[in-house]
Amino acid sequence: YYTPKTQSWFVQGPVGDKWAQGKWENGDLGFPAGDTFCRLKDEGCFQTFQNGSIYWTKDKGAAKVGGPIGDYWGTQGWELGWLGFPTGDEGSSDRGSWQTYEGGNLYLMKDTEDVRAVRGDILARWGEHGYENGDLGWPLTGEFCDLRDGGCATQFENGSIYWTPETGAHVVRGRIRDVWAEKGWENGYLGYPTSEEDCSIGGETDACFQTFQFGSIYWSRATGPYAVPGTIMKAWGAEGYERGDLGFPVSDLRYGMRDGAKVFFQEFEHGFVEYTQGNTPSVVMK
Repeated sequence: YYTPKTQSWFVQGPVGDKWAQGKWENGDLGFPAGDTFCRLKDEGCFQTFQNGSIYWTKDKGAAKVGGPIGDYWGTQGWELGWLGFPTGDEGSSDRGSWQTYEGGNLYLMKDTEDVRAVRGDILARWGEHGYENGDLGWPLTGEFCDLRDGGCATQFENGSIYWTPETGAHVVRGRIRDVWAEKGWENGYLGYPTSEEDCSIGGETDACFQTFQFGSIYWSRATGPYAVPGTIMKAWGAEGYERGDLGFPVSDLRYGMRDGAKVFFQEFEHGFVEYTQGNTPSVVMK
């Protein structure tokens, strides 16, 4: 194919077939701007066009790459980077566009400039929630991995997913996420989440809880959300947790002085759990 602007180039093989499916030079890629080149890793091929490129491998087939998502892929090392080859064409909706790659997915929300990458266990967990069409919505950040204990996280419109090699990937959202943030996120005394939010305890009380490395956060519509640290959890659990005589927590962990000693305590609907440093917690009913 030749034009005075692009000059003449060969188009052949699976790359040419993909270009043909897109209406040749009348499609969104325009005329070729280079020959088909087939010396990429995994016996892959690619070709540049006026408005993007086509990449092909035997395993993944041919996919078009271009625009801001294609530019971001380029900054990550093209097919030699952590994303690898594209595994499908770019998709779009009224909210933005996305493209899947061997090593993760790239997302660009409408009216924004930053392409966000989601990958690995965080991508898998997000997928369980329906990706961008699910309850978490679109990613607001790319994955950031400068957290303690080798942790990584991605923030979404309606929650976050945090991951560590030890705890795996878990969603934190809503009122529980708000309390966890107040306590210092993963750097606070609760540590990382170790489970998903569980609302099976709701029943007529409309309640949820989530476990963390060193405690839990419980929420009910009647009492609000409160963190219960590990030391208090043991005594509360022995009483049957929220279904026991104490009921739901109604305060954070507090402390006061008694006989010259610091006493830690947490209030529940029907009593308290208290302890002094180094001693076993005790239950005090109202």
